[in-house]
Amino acid sequence: APLCGAARPGHFRGVCTVVLKLFQIVAPQMAVFGLKDFQQCAVIRRMVRDLNLPVRIVPVPTVREADGLAMSSRNAYLTADERKIAPTLYAVISGLAAEIGGGADIPASVARAKLKLRDAGFKKIDYLEVRCAETLAAPALEGPAIEGPGSPRRPLRVLAAVRLGKTRLIDNVAV
Repeated sequence: APLCGAARPGHFRGVCTVVLKLFQIVAPQMAVFGLKDFQQCAVIRRMVRDLNLPVRIVPVPTVREADGLAMSSRNAYLTADERKIAPTLYAVISGLAAEIGGGADIPASVARAKLKLRDAGFKKIDYLEVRCAETLAAPALEGPAIEGPGSPRRPLRVLAAVRLGKTRLIDNVAV
């Protein structure tokens, strides 16, 4: 499995099992999932569609601290110095999304963004990728992300997982 699945084998299988059991017990008409874990939300949507479950999945935007850091229980594990660096993740992926949305070359832009993260103090980047927001597939990488006026490609998403000290942070933004 790509993205978080590569770093956490079996994770999404377990998530789907737990969520499916919950849906069977509760029988909700809708379920709300935060977009901070964009891949998890996509996996749950796919499961609901594949199994024809009568549940509407409602994604909600990521809640952020005033400095842009995505709110997470994991943030409590950051040291004071790491907490100062952590918002750089959102700044870098937001800048990357803006570049790509403006027609920049995806691989070159991603490479520059990775350098910015490393320079800021993120020593391990599990992934920093641009994916199709609907399928999580890699987009066609030839040429710009936008083909021309009035003809955008499928919506894209910048997704990242990085380690700052011992803490693994995930975040994502729409292109």
